[in-house]
Amino acid sequence: MVFGWNKKNRAGEKDDAIAERWNRPGRDYARRINGFIADQRAGRAVPDDWPGDSRDLDLAGKVIGQVERLHRDGQYGAARNLFDPAHEPFIPLLDEAGQNLSCAVILGPDDYLVRLGSSYRPGPTLRITGNETVELPEILAAATSRDHELLLLVRARGFAISRGFDGAVVAELPWPEGIEPGALDDIHISEDGLRIAFCQDDAHVWLGHVLPDGGAHWDRVYPDDAFLAERREEDDDPDEDEADGGWSDSMMHCALSPDGCFIAYGSQCYGHYIDAIDGPGRVRRWAALGYISEYPHNACFSDDGGFVALNSCHFYHGRTLGARIAAVEGIVTEPYQETDLTREIDGALRVYASTWLPADVAGHASGAFALAGAGYLNIVTPDGEILARQCFGSSASSIDYCPKSKQLLLGSYSGFLHVYDIAENEEADLAIGDRPRRERSRWVLWKDRPPFRW
Repeated sequence: MVFGWNKKNRAGEKDDAIAERWNRPGRDYARRINGFIADQRAGRAVPDDWPGDSRDLDLAGKVIGQVERLHRDGQYGAARNLFDPAHEPFIPLLDEAGQNLSCAVILGPDDYLVRLGSSYRPGPTLRITGNETVELPEILAAATSRDHELLLLVRARGFAISRGFDGAVVAELPWPEGIEPGALDDIHISEDGLRIAFCQDDAHVWLGHVLPDGGAHWDRVYPDDAFLAERREEDDDPDEDEADGGWSDSMMHCALSPDGCFIAYGSQCYGHYIDAIDGPGRVRRWAALGYISEYPHNACFSDDGGFVALNSCHFYHGRTLGARIAAVEGIVTEPYQETDLTREIDGALRVYASTWLPADVAGHASGAFALAGAGYLNIVTPDGEILARQCFGSSASSIDYCPKSKQLLLGSYSGFLHVYDIAENEEADLAIGDRPRRERSRWVLWKDRPPFRW
């Protein structure tokens, strides 16, 4: 189903009239929901059933058509001023039009990379510059260092590390031996450019090292040989657990500390693992922490590598464990085991994408994790203080924060690519959440029409 701007709209209802029918009930709805959220935070009773957005699909179709038309006319700013952004009224369109947005990367002001689709069904990578988009189908994945000095681009021929998109290539790594090149969803690079990490879907976590002579070394950190040997001892059917790493599991995830000294990883059926990286071929277990929800799902380090957040999930909810890296050396805990060395920092989200926000942006001296889950982005300190909750509607798929522009880029399965001025608070009733941050713009990257900006 495609809605567009047409002569009937031109000859009939004017933009201002459509905007009035759209914005007023949207702001009333946000005000009401935000009241419930504030009551929850204060410990007051709230209804079991919250109301939905009353705006219908016909109105949503008119609005998205007008927004698209204004973008084509070079007036995306006018679209933003006329029509408040929303999610819920577009839900009936998203089954056909929405898509996953992976590997969101901020290259500079109004300059982004994002890959359409998931690793198992990838589309092209887009470069978005200003109001223009260009397809880059040869790029299978992308990531940037936390300080945004280095860019990692993945192609069929291997991994290239450069100083920006158009900058000089400073290092290249081939694919690990025996690994078929393909799209990746979970990929990381250290700030010195000497280490990269990625997940191969349902199979392995790989750690790559750039050697002093310009060569490369790969470590398969998960599952390692000791892990496979232990699984074989426990397996009633050892033929299914091959010595060459044929083992697999779902929800494979990893994170690399910005200084390249630690890697955290896990998968659905096992725990949260943290390893210290001493050099090529020298990766050692630092800690193994039991999950506090059902399935390990995501990991994230603070900018200084001093803290880690480890999320596990149950359906679309979850719980996130926080730990100080120095405090958990040598620690092994069982699932759901309580310890003074770790704490729950978020008890709501199944985290799909995460990053770190420095103190000046987070609004807290410690800085904070940005945890993006099913519909909400929570900004949470390592001690578990929630600084902001931001509703964006769909399940998150990728995230990036740029310390230079102080913008946060969030991709979701709705096909919306959200651009936040994350240090600024949103105007009242323009967003749902608890102290939500300002959405500067969003890109609509739907399957049934060319990209446009809102």
